[in-house]
Amino acid sequence: MGTIAQDFRRTIKAGSMGEYVVREDNNGNIHLITDNAEGQISFYPQDIVELAIITAKDQENVFYLHFRLDDLDHALSLFAEMRQTLLSLKKKKRIHVLLTCTSALTSSYFASELNTAAETLRLDYEFTAISFDRIYEKGFDYDVILLAPQVHFQYDRLKQIFRDTIVMKIPTGVFATYQTGKMLRMVQDAVLPADRIDEEQKKADPRKPFLNSYRILTIGVVNHNGRCRIGYRIYVNGMRDLDGEVLKQSFSLQDLYDVIEYVLSLGEELDAISIAMPGVTYHGRLYHPSIGMWGQFISMDIEERFNHIPTILINDVNAMALGYYALNDTSDDMVFYFQPDGTAGAGAGVIIDGKLRMGKMHGAGEIFCIVREAVRDFDRKPFTPEGVLELVTTGLLAYISTIAPKKIVLYSKLTPNPQEIHDALRAKISDQYIPEIVHTPGVKRYILPGAMVHCLEVLENYRVSSDWSAYEKKKK
Repeated sequence: MGTIAQDFRRTIKAGSMGEYVVREDNNGNIHLITDNAEGQISFYPQDIVELAIITAKDQENVFYLHFRLDDLDHALSLFAEMRQTLLSLKKKKRIHVLLTCTSALTSSYFASELNTAAETLRLDYEFTAISFDRIYEKGFDYDVILLAPQVHFQYDRLKQIFRDTIVMKIPTGVFATYQTGKMLRMVQDAVLPADRIDEEQKKADPRKPFLNSYRILTIGVVNHNGRCRIGYRIYVNGMRDLDGEVLKQSFSLQDLYDVIEYVLSLGEELDAISIAMPGVTYHGRLYHPSIGMWGQFISMDIEERFNHIPTILINDVNAMALGYYALNDTSDDMVFYFQPDGTAGAGAGVIIDGKLRMGKMHGAGEIFCIVREAVRDFDRKPFTPEGVLELVTTGLLAYISTIAPKKIVLYSKLTPNPQEIHDALRAKISDQYIPEIVHTPGVKRYILPGAMVHCLEVLENYRVSSDWSAYEKKKK
């Protein structure tokens, strides 16, 4: 065993400080055990290390990555992130229940009584109360939302918006007399082990295979609900082969390098790498100020690190648009509009005549500036359905008034009802100009096929030179 591996193991074993139990199994893998979760550090041939955290009660994977153990400082930084996640789970209750009414006065008292009852019965529940005007700010952090009788009329809307959360009405008699026992039984009956597999991920890949002669590694970076998911897949001759995912609390470019290094360590031979990620991507450069990227040459950096494999970048929403277009019978003129959760900035992928519109510096679809100028109190809007509705309709109006798409595919968690979007647009523009609007509940399914489609376009039509200042059109 190398010195780096020995030092890494020694640090892991010595770092518990009584916060978790450390055990080593017969295969040399290390387990970090708490009441709520278990961290697993597994060691494989070729110095591959896998870090994972599995929750105790529902066996949910909340942290997962793998990397080559060739730099101790890097390995320890990844372990530190894993350890922080494990300890944060240790502090959490299993079930978080949110009570809401108009002012939170009566619901606060009921929540206090429910916490007392749950503690007495040794139930792993935690009840919190807030006023209804904060429900869209806080609700996504909870497993169950309980509506007091004063806000029962909001039930249908909340069920539609909080589609991954249990939403329940508190019976008037239970709420009025603070029947904690009956309320606890109702919550217990409603809470079942959640099937967390994205149903859209189970569907087949493109209905017509993209037959080609390449082996392409696709990587898609999606930030969702405070976590970063990095999905990756190898397409061999257009058909999916290896699939995997990294799940972390934050993102850095090193995460991309780790994924690529891991795939190559499996003996995979690649013709190209295609990466879809947030930010403006232009001929291998990334412009993403929020992570400190101001035109860094990401593609060239990856090529120099990994055997000069051609590496192609594409904006995440552009990849989603291409993926949706590839996976569905749809119009040749469409806009895929992505309204991120909890932020006012939105983006879109634009398909015109069956082709992705990139534009000058590949900035097509970056609608942020227009919406910011048109919407008052722009930064306060993304936390309520009413505010998001204003953001979305303002952005869509810009596309309808300029390129007039025949179809709009929309992801917007707080405004999932296409008819609501249509009605809001109708107040601004004649009904005859409003295109078909389709809401998609998720985006993960589309990003990797889209990255593959874009990569094929580049490989088939352009010669990629080491100077990525421009693609050179191939001579046919």
